[in-house]
Amino acid sequence: MEPGVTQSSEAPLVRAENLRVVFDVSARSWGGRAQRLHAVDGVSFDIAPGESLAIVGESGSGKTTTGRALLGLYRPSTGSVWFDGEDVSSLRGARLKRFRRRAQMIFQDPYASLNPRMKVGAIIAEPLRAHGYGSPAQCKLRVREMLDMVGLPPDSADRFPYAFSGGQRQRIGIARALAVGPEFVVADEPVSALDVSIQAQVLNLLADLRDELSLTMVFIAHNLAVVRHIASRVAVMYLGQLVESGTRDEIFDSPAHPYTRVLLRAVPPPDPSAGWKGAQVALRGDIPSPVNPPSGCRFHTRCPEAMDICRRVVPETQTWPSGRQVACHLAVPPAGGGAVAVTAARRDASAGGS
Repeated sequence: MEPGVTQSSEAPLVRAENLRVVFDVSARSWGGRAQRLHAVDGVSFDIAPGESLAIVGESGSGKTTTGRALLGLYRPSTGSVWFDGEDVSSLRGARLKRFRRRAQMIFQDPYASLNPRMKVGAIIAEPLRAHGYGSPAQCKLRVREMLDMVGLPPDSADRFPYAFSGGQRQRIGIARALAVGPEFVVADEPVSALDVSIQAQVLNLLADLRDELSLTMVFIAHNLAVVRHIASRVAVMYLGQLVESGTRDEIFDSPAHPYTRVLLRAVPPPDPSAGWKGAQVALRGDIPSPVNPPSGCRFHTRCPEAMDICRRVVPETQTWPSGRQVACHLAVPPAGGGAVAVTAARRDASAGGS
């Protein structure tokens, strides 16, 4: 397996190995020719217990598909997802149900993810009943406990979702996801549908719950600014592939991939008088179609630093001494440490073991 995002010597709780998710596209929609959409294309990483990994990138980069594949909601076309040593796609029956209890998802849109015909108490209690949590009285007590945990009053249980604001609805979604006591949570852009004034409150809540409950978390976002204070590590995706991964400080303080640098420069500074030039660093064009991705480096069609080799040759993923990974022909490792291409490292390992 390619070196993962995690540097910890502890056995990973979650592992993606050369994960690919391909969807068959309707021939009628594409001029009568059957085509395949490569949503996730060869992604590998590890997540240690208690770690928070942020997956960032533009819409269409494959972030959400990756998150859903980690939870078994999408089956890998090739590659695999492992959870606590078990292949997620092989789980059936009681083992699958146990996995569902241990791994939960917080959805992006709080207006679409809650059943408008159910009261909040029933919404939070639904996963408790599905997993045989206990008696009705115990479930009711757990619902009250979860409402208190996310900062909502007890009488919220007797109201319908329409009576709540977007931020409050997302708190309900968080309570539902955490009700069964999961160890692993995928938060799929949980604040992107909320007002900016509410986003910080929800982010702080998620960070507090992560620490209080010792959660392992994948936090999906398109805005790098929202992940700095909630993620310990960051993986940057573009058009279905990981282009860079490393610790939070590495990514924010010294981004090595041109795409990561553009994403960071596009984040407005807290001080309006700081002379933000975000409009001048906007990427040219749109993200290419995953049905027919560009040759060579997939980012070369929009990269301000692209060279001829970028158009012809797929960049090898370099692993730096710190464990940081970069897939770019221009990437230069820190002084004093040589970069090791993943493919070369694999060849060397194979030769040494034969």
